[in-house]
Amino acid sequence: MSATFTKPSDLISGTTARAQDINNRVDGIETGFDNVEVITNRSIKLPAGTNGDQLISESAANRANKEVGFNAAGALTLINSAFQWKGNWATNTAFIKNDTVRDNSTKNIYAVVVDHTSGTLSSDISASKLQLVINVADVETAKTAAETARDLAQDWAEKTNGVVTGSSYSAKHWATTGTVATVSSAIANVNTVAGSISNVNTVAGKQAQITLLGTSDAVADMNTLATSDVVSDMNTLGTSDVVSDMNTLGTADVVSDMNTLGTSSNVSNMNTLAGISSNITTVAGISSAVTTAANNTSAIQAAPAHASTASTQAGIATTKAQEAAASASSASGAVNTAINNLTTVYDPIGASVAMAIALGG
Repeated sequence: MSATFTKPSDLISGTTARAQDINNRVDGIETGFDNVEVITNRSIKLPAGTNGDQLISESAANRANKEVGFNAAGALTLINSAFQWKGNWATNTAFIKNDTVRDNSTKNIYAVVVDHTSGTLSSDISASKLQLVINVADVETAKTAAETARDLAQDWAEKTNGVVTGSSYSAKHWATTGTVATVSSAIANVNTVAGSISNVNTVAGKQAQITLLGTSDAVADMNTLATSDVVSDMNTLGTSDVVSDMNTLGTADVVSDMNTLGTSSNVSNMNTLAGISSNITTVAGISSAVTTAANNTSAIQAAPAHASTASTQAGIATTKAQEAAASASSASGAVNTAINNLTTVYDPIGASVAMAIALGG
């Protein structure tokens, strides 16, 4: 029984053939053809117009370990399995297409591209009977390069006893020494920093200020600030009262005033005032008198001119006094002379009077 066609029951000879029976037989034939078409559509087919039977008539023994292929004319034929290994190439040997051989001297691998009986290797290659498949020299070069790359890759991965090339070290070197080792030993601190990454980002935004703090002068200043005395002073400055005072000092007006006071000339003047603090204290004790003097500024300013005038007049008076003294001295001399002259005149008279008195008595 065919797997593609089920034969209906035979019609009985001498009986009337009913239309239904005929239709059933025709339908069965059509179904059989449909099934055959499905099978043939899945088959390997030669194009229409191919001449001759495509028959492989070899026995099972001859077909063993062979494949169905096409010969030079395009007809079906049996061929050895593709790339049938034949070992070392030898002269005067029958080879068929797809045999593979090795050149014993170079170790190169060749594929047979046409059926032939070998002559010399070089002549068969020149005649395109053999095709180079594997150039062993190239393979050896590639192998050496691969081994070198493998060793270098291994060094890049794990060498720790020196550089890999130039001044570059392996990944394992960096993972076990230097900065990475330091980070590894301080992983707890790294985790702590990671937990405060927002603060770290804030600090990173202050890079310019941090750079200023990193200068040698700033570091020296911070070392000074870190001494116990300065820390104590800063603790004092940190009290609420002092902070309030500093907030007052920090206003724009006060800062402007301090900038004015901070000029070199004003600092020099303040140093001068510091040297006469006792005098300033004394003046502070007579502030009312200072106020009175301030209210008579014009008179005080005129005093030097008046003093100059008084000095001039005093000089004149001194000169006149000297002249008067000279005159008085001259007068006194004249008086003395007159007295002396009178004495000269009156002394004899007095003597006479005295004598007369004496005689009269």
